[in-house]
Amino acid sequence: MANSTQSTAPLSERTALAFLIGQGFFIGAALTLLYMTSNTLFLLNYGAETLPYVYIVSGLITAPISLGFAALQKRRSLATLALGLYSLCSAAFFIARLAYNATTARPLSFGLMLAFSLMSLLISIVLGAQAGRVFDVRQMKRLYPLVLASQILAVVIGGLTVTPLTRWLGGVENLLGLSGGALLIALAFLLATIRRFGSTLTQAQSAQAAAATKSLPQLLKKRYVRLILAYQMLSAIGTQLVIFVLLSVVGATFKTAESLTGFFGNLLAVGTFGTLLFLVFVAGRLLTRFGLLVGLTINPGAVTLALLGAAGIGLIAGQTSPIFFWLVVAARFFDFVLTTGMTDTALKATYQALPPDERVTVQTGVEGIGYPIAVGLTGVLLLVINGVSGLTLVHHVLFTLVVCLIWSGAAVLAYRNYAAALQTALSRRVLNAAELTLADSSSLIVIERLLNSADVAQVRLALDVLEQTEHASLATKLIQLLDQPTSEVRLEALMRLEQRTPPNALPQVMKQLAREADVRVKGQAVRTLCALAEADAVEDVAPFIDDAAPEVRLGALVGLLRYGGIAGVLIAAERLTELERSPDPVQRAFVAQVIGQVASRSFYKPLLKLLTDSNQDDRRAALLAAGQVGHPRLLPLVADNLTNNALRSAAMSALTAGGNRILPIVEQALNGEVPFPEKTVVRLVRICGQLQGDRVVAILKKQLNHPDDDVQYEVLSALQRCGYHATADERRAIEPILRGEAEHGLRTLLARQALGGDQATGLLPAALLYEFNQARRRVLLLLSFIYEARTLAKLQERLEQGSRSEKALAVETLEVMLDNAHKALVLPLVDPALSESKRIQGLRKRLPVADYAPQACLREIIVDTKIWTHGWTRACAIQVAAERADRSLIDAIEGALAITEPPIRETAAWALQRLSPETYQRYASDLCHDPDPQVAQLARHLAA
Repeated sequence: MANSTQSTAPLSERTALAFLIGQGFFIGAALTLLYMTSNTLFLLNYGAETLPYVYIVSGLITAPISLGFAALQKRRSLATLALGLYSLCSAAFFIARLAYNATTARPLSFGLMLAFSLMSLLISIVLGAQAGRVFDVRQMKRLYPLVLASQILAVVIGGLTVTPLTRWLGGVENLLGLSGGALLIALAFLLATIRRFGSTLTQAQSAQAAAATKSLPQLLKKRYVRLILAYQMLSAIGTQLVIFVLLSVVGATFKTAESLTGFFGNLLAVGTFGTLLFLVFVAGRLLTRFGLLVGLTINPGAVTLALLGAAGIGLIAGQTSPIFFWLVVAARFFDFVLTTGMTDTALKATYQALPPDERVTVQTGVEGIGYPIAVGLTGVLLLVINGVSGLTLVHHVLFTLVVCLIWSGAAVLAYRNYAAALQTALSRRVLNAAELTLADSSSLIVIERLLNSADVAQVRLALDVLEQTEHASLATKLIQLLDQPTSEVRLEALMRLEQRTPPNALPQVMKQLAREADVRVKGQAVRTLCALAEADAVEDVAPFIDDAAPEVRLGALVGLLRYGGIAGVLIAAERLTELERSPDPVQRAFVAQVIGQVASRSFYKPLLKLLTDSNQDDRRAALLAAGQVGHPRLLPLVADNLTNNALRSAAMSALTAGGNRILPIVEQALNGEVPFPEKTVVRLVRICGQLQGDRVVAILKKQLNHPDDDVQYEVLSALQRCGYHATADERRAIEPILRGEAEHGLRTLLARQALGGDQATGLLPAALLYEFNQARRRVLLLLSFIYEARTLAKLQERLEQGSRSEKALAVETLEVMLDNAHKALVLPLVDPALSESKRIQGLRKRLPVADYAPQACLREIIVDTKIWTHGWTRACAIQVAAERADRSLIDAIEGALAITEPPIRETAAWALQRLSPETYQRYASDLCHDPDPQVAQLARHLAA
C-alpha cells in the first residue's frame, strides 16, 4: 500500500481535466449547433416518417467506417487519430455550409443527419479514449461526468442562443460555420492535451502487438463483452425509438421552421441545464457511492417509468392528450440526461475491467459497430411497424416500453459480470505445462537425443518422462548412462538407480565403483551398491569408511546405515560415535551430515547435542540434518535457533521440513505456554502458512484476534494462504474483529492529526502510519475469509505494489464485491485517492471515535498496551513527550520502565532522566545492571 495516507488531486489530474473540459465544451457546442440544424432541415424537407431510412443508412455506413477507424487505432496513435478527426469534421462543416443552396438543401439535410450520428460517435470514442488513457477507473467515475458537464453547458448555451443566432445569421444553415469554428477551438485544446500527455497519447502499437491483439469476434466469445455489446445496442435502440416517438409528436404539433427550432432550442436548454446540474452535483457522487449498478440501470428504469405513464394516458385519453405529449417529452428528457450523466460514464468504466490491449477493440466494437447496427436495426423495425395498418403512436410507445424492460435486464446482467471481470483482470493467468507422452517413435527419438546430451538438465528431463510413463526401458537407460563421460550425468544415474534398485544393475555399479575417479560420483556409487546388495555389501563397503575423500566416507556411512542391516549399522555407528566425540568441529559437522542423509528418525540423538553446539558451523549442519530427520524431540531446539540471525534460515528450513510435527509447538507458542520471543512466534506461524492443511487451519483460526498485532498479522496471512473460508458462525465472530481493526486504523489517523508533524514529533508519525497500514492489511486479510480469498490476495498485492491504475481497479473491485456495511469500513481505509481528513470523515460514519488532545493521545499510547501494542510506537511516543518537555507524562514514562521490551525501557530511561532526574535516580542502579546490554550501557552513560 501507499506509504502515506495523504492524497490530494495531483497537478497532472487537474491539468488533464481542464484540457478535456475545454475539448468537451467546444465539441458540445459544435455538435449542438449541428443537431439543431440537421433536425430542423430534415423535418422541413422530409418529415418524421423518413427517419427510419436515416437509421438504416446510418447503420450501413457507420459500421464499416467504425471498422476502418478500429483498424487505424491499431496502427496509429490516439493523438494522430484525434487530430485527424477534429480537423476533418471542422472542414466538413465549412464545406457543407458553402455547398448549401436551394438545390442541395434536400440531400444535404439527409446527409447532415448522418453526419451528426457519425461524428457524435467517433468524437465520443476519441474523447473517451483520451480520458481512459489519462484517468484510472476511479477517476473516470469521479471526473468524467465533469467532462460531459462541459458538453452539456455548451448545449445549454447553444439552446438558449440558437433562435437569436438563427435570426442574426439569416438562416439555420449558417449555424454550420459556427460549428466548424467551435471544432477548431476544440482542436487547440487537443493540441495542448497532446503536448502535456504526449507519452500517453502518442504511443501506437507495434506491428507485432497489433497483430497479436484479439479481434472483435474473438473477444465476443467472452460473456462480459457480449453483455456490454447487448447493453449498448439496447440502449441505442431504446434511445432511437424514443426520439422517433418524440419527433412524431413534435412534427404533428409544430409546422414552421421557427417554431420547430424554438421548440428544440427550448427543450435542449431546459433539459441540458438540468443535465448540467445533475453532472456537476449528482452524477459523480452517485456513481462513487452506489457504483455501476445505478449507473447502468437508472437510465432504462427512468425511461420505462415515463413510457409506462405515457402508454397508460394514451390508452385512456388518447395520443392527442397534452399529458401524453409531455410524458413522451419527459421520456426523451430522462434518456438524454441520464445517457449523458450516467450511462456514458458507466459504460466507459466497464471497459476498465478488460485487459488494456482489449479495451480499444471492445470500445470500438460496442460504440462504433454495435451502436450503428442497433440504429440500423431500429430503422428496419420502424419500417416494419409502420407497415402494419392501424398502429398508432401509443403502440409505438408500448413497443418501446418492452425494449426498455429488456434493456433494464441487460443492465443488471452486465453489472453482475462486471464484478467477475474485475476479479479476472486482477488475476494472473496460469498456463499448465504440456503433458509429455511416449506414444510414438518420434517421441522416443527425442528422448534418446536428450539422454545422449552432455547437459544433465536435458538428461533429467528425459529420465523424468520415462519415470512418469513407467517406460520399460528406464532401468536399461540408467545403466547405459554410467558410461557417459559427464560426471554429473553419471551421478544422476547412480542416484536414480539407488531409488529404483533394479537387480541387473549390480555388476555395472561395481565396475563403475572400481573405475570412478570423481569422488562425488564414487561416494554415490558406494551408496547405490549398498542399496542394491544390502547386507551382502557390508564387507565390500566397510573399507570405504576410512577413505581419504570425505565424499566417499559419507557415501559409505550413509549406505551402511540405510541398507547394511545390523552388521552395517554396528560398523557405521561405532565410527560415528568416535567422530561425535572429536574436538574437531569439522568432524562433528560431518556426523550431522551423515545423519541428515540417512534421514531416519531412529538416528537423531547426536543432533540433540549438536543443535546447542557453540560452533555455528556444527549447529548449521545439525539444523539441516534435523530437517531431514524430522524427529519431534529435535524441533524445540531447532526453534530456539530462530533468534540467531546467522542460523535463522537453516532453522526455518528444518522446521518447514518437519511438516505438521511442529504444530504442537506452534500451538503452545501461540497460547503463551512456551516463552518464545515474539519474533520466534511470528516465524513459527509463517511456517504454518507454508505447510497449510486442515490441522493448521484448526490451530490458527483460534488466534484470529491474537493480542500481538504482528503475530495476528502472520496468523491471518497463514490462514489466507491455507485458503481458509469462514462458516456462518465464524463470520459472525470475525465481524467484531474486523470492526476493531478498522477502529484502530481510525485511531492512528486521529493520533497523527492530533500530534501534527513538527520537529518534536520525530518518528512517531511514521510509526503511526505503519500501524495504519498494518491495520488495513489485517482488514483485507479478514475479508478474505468472508469473500473470495484469491481475489482478496490479489487485491492486496495490487494496492501495495500496483500502478496508479491498478490500485484504482483494485478499489473498484472492492466496491463491487463488498456489501454496504463492509464497504463503509474498508473503502476509506484502502482508497489511495483519499486524504487523511477524508479517510477520517468516511470511517466516522460507522465508528464514533472522539478526537484526541495531544497530551491525552501521548498518554494513551504510552500507557494503554491493549490498544497500542507496538513497542516501537510506544517508544516514539515517549521520545515525543521528552522532546516536548511534558512533565505531566512523567508517571506514564515511569510505568514504561516495567515493560520488558528493551527499546521501550531504553527510551523511557533516557526520557525520565531528561524530564525528572530525581525520579530517574531511583531506577539508575537497577538499569545499570539491566540484562539487556543496550539498556545497561545507556544507564551507565547517563550516570557518567
